[in-house]
Amino acid sequence: MPAGRYVKLDVFKPNGYATDRMARVSEIELYDDIAMGKTAVASDSGSAEHGPSNAVDGRDDTSWSSSATLITKDYKLQVSSDGLTYTDADTVLGNTEALTERMIPGASGRYFRLYITAPNQTAGDPTVTINDFELYDAGNLALGSTVTASTGANPTWAADGNGSTQWTSSATDADIWLKVDLGSVKRFNRWVVKQAGSNGEASDNNLFGYHLKVSEDDSADSYLMLDTVDLNTDGMTDRMINRSTFVKYKEYAYDFMKMAAAFQGIVNREGAHVFYKYEGSSDYVEYGTVSPSQDSSQWLLSDAGGFLRIKNKAEPADNIHIEDELGYAQYGGMTGDSSQWLLVPVYP
Repeated sequence: MPAGRYVKLDVFKPNGYATDRMARVSEIELYDDIAMGKTAVASDSGSAEHGPSNAVDGRDDTSWSSSATLITKDYKLQVSSDGLTYTDADTVLGNTEALTERMIPGASGRYFRLYITAPNQTAGDPTVTINDFELYDAGNLALGSTVTASTGANPTWAADGNGSTQWTSSATDADIWLKVDLGSVKRFNRWVVKQAGSNGEASDNNLFGYHLKVSEDDSADSYLMLDTVDLNTDGMTDRMINRSTFVKYKEYAYDFMKMAAAFQGIVNREGAHVFYKYEGSSDYVEYGTVSPSQDSSQWLLSDAGGFLRIKNKAEPADNIHIEDELGYAQYGGMTGDSSQWLLVPVYP
């Protein structure tokens, strides 16, 4: 699970308008799942691959299951101080949704139990599947934190718990960001950003593209990418950062930092080949077996304001682009949108 003291929202598309640079954030919220990694037992231990610990491992690609993947119908959340006597904290009946998210004021105890009375939608079928069982007790970790921003007045309004106030960046801000100082290193795995649309404003006023990053010391090169939202139109972002995603992002960030610091080869997953710029009259990027020591097979990432340009060592003044929309990547002197890229991790 990610952890850090400083959480940064880097905005590369502030809204849905072509010329408006104003970003609008009503609230940024961070939450920690206290059930993650705790001891889990079950009435049916399932198979070796689907044991009860999978329900609290912070991953959405594992599950506790007594059989097939099914949606649980009727169940209760129960709580106990001794693990022997349980009381009901909440009840769900007739559920057909894959996700249950409920607020329960005042529930406290050492042991929490999901007591299932109707395992799935088929009467009499005892099989059940639970991907993740999560509990949150600390509330919004960002609430009342110190908040700074690239520009704009009242950035603290983004963490004041008041959905009717909002931070708005300057209309001329070229590098837009909002940063929360949690006061100490804290872990979290859920993040929420409430935007202009959550206050009834036009959807085009919502943030259109943004990264969530975290750092322990706020130094410039210490921020780790946690999540990316692009082409957003919703008034609220509510996302989980599960453990498998976080591990992949760490691996991706390491590769990214290497390629941003020095020329590197690009290897395709299918085999030991590399992309390279053909050193001749052609302006397209080719793929094939080539010595990694050749300049034409070495690439460097450079920042383009939230996106990246990809430069070849043989001709470092140019970039990979798709300006002519020919169905393949070109290489040349373009610097606009057609030469700007966003790299994302690919999960197995």
